Amino acid sequence: MSKKSVILIIMILLYSSNLNAQQGISTGLGGAYTAIARGPEAIFWNPANLALSSNLPNFNFKLYSMGIDVGNNVFDLDFYDEYLTGTGETDAEGNKIGRTLTESDKSDILNKIPDSGLELIGRFDGSIFGFNYKNFGFSVEVNVFAETTLPKDAFELLLTEIGEKSYSFDVNGNGFGTARLNFSYGKTVLKNTVRRIFNRNFKIKELAVGWTASYIKGIGYAEVTESDIKVNLTSTGFNAPSRVVSKVAEFGNGIGLDFGMGAVLENGWQLGLAFDNIPGIISWSTDTKEQIETFDLKRQIYINEFSDIEIDDYRESIDRDIGGFTQVLPLNVRLGIAKYYKLYMGTVELAREYGKMRFSLGGSIDLKICELYASLGRTRGSNCFSSALAFNYKHFLFDIGVTNRGGITQTSSKAFAVGTSVRFGW
Repeated sequence: MSKKSVILIIMILLYSSNLNAQQGISTGLGGAYTAIARGPEAIFWNPANLALSSNLPNFNFKLYSMGIDVGNNVFDLDFYDEYLTGTGETDAEGNKIGRTLTESDKSDILNKIPDSGLELIGRFDGSIFGFNYKNFGFSVEVNVFAETTLPKDAFELLLTEIGEKSYSFDVNGNGFGTARLNFSYGKTVLKNTVRRIFNRNFKIKELAVGWTASYIKGIGYAEVTESDIKVNLTSTGFNAPSRVVSKVAEFGNGIGLDFGMGAVLENGWQLGLAFDNIPGIISWSTDTKEQIETFDLKRQIYINEFSDIEIDDYRESIDRDIGGFTQVLPLNVRLGIAKYYKLYMGTVELAREYGKMRFSLGGSIDLKICELYASLGRTRGSNCFSSALAFNYKHFLFDIGVTNRGGITQTSSKAFAVGTSVRFGW
């Protein structure tokens, strides 16, 4: 297989493999939804908001909500068009003429990859059933998260001609999937109260706190706990002794507790603070194994021998039972501020999710028939551009939103998120 074909396969995996999407509006706001989420959406974003006033009916049923985030931190489709699509010419039989990467091309590709390596990220958050009645809420939620990092040396190896050089690198990654039963409650603790903060009087129209208690069913878990990959090149061949150790499990049980605070101040200001997974713990107990993969050619393999090599003859896989283990879910923290003014809304949010910081600045306009949302933000070292369309009425909501990270257009974006939901109320 050619180097260009390998890179193309990696590109496909990357682009179809962290942004924050859970529904259309939250996606369009880049995740800046903690202060203003209402109804069943508050179960996910901030349970305290269940107790705050809104124009929604007492009972609201969410048919579904979902968000999918996929991408990487380096490559986009413009990269594919520039380096991998060929010369644009055809031969006498009409076949496209492939492009050969020049040394300058190879240098440009490597310069795009940071020293920390290529990050691949995938995330899915969805609710297949949820409702709230006044300040009580319940939802069934599914979450999947995966990330891995490929070292820069691996790409240098792909792009390097055979010669006298040795590489040593490791690969790390983890992923897990869960299903949750969420039980939420919000309670108003202050109403129409004046408090003096920073030598200024603030009229608090409503202040609420809320909790979400969750039963968590672990669906699957995988983590690379150790890796040692070596590739020794010579002018005539190579050897690649490697070892990768992973910890895997299929099913587990756990609990989670989320906490939130929400406030509505005078002049249309709203505040939200939420903590997810305090604690969030899963005990994995079914098919818990340590998988050890080793690969060693035992000797240098010459170039003219490679096509005759049976890779499985040199690969060994060992599964070892390790008993149950506990996974502590990452603590996520979000702080949001929003202000409504007539038909307009503006919001800003700062968050730390899955160990990464996120900043979002967004707003909306109510056109009566529909609502339009847009935001700018930054996460994982890249800028984010988001937008959404919502048909948001008292008894019905349908929304859809998209986010691009690293570029405004689909071709320049390094990651993509889409979210949508449907809600009824009566």
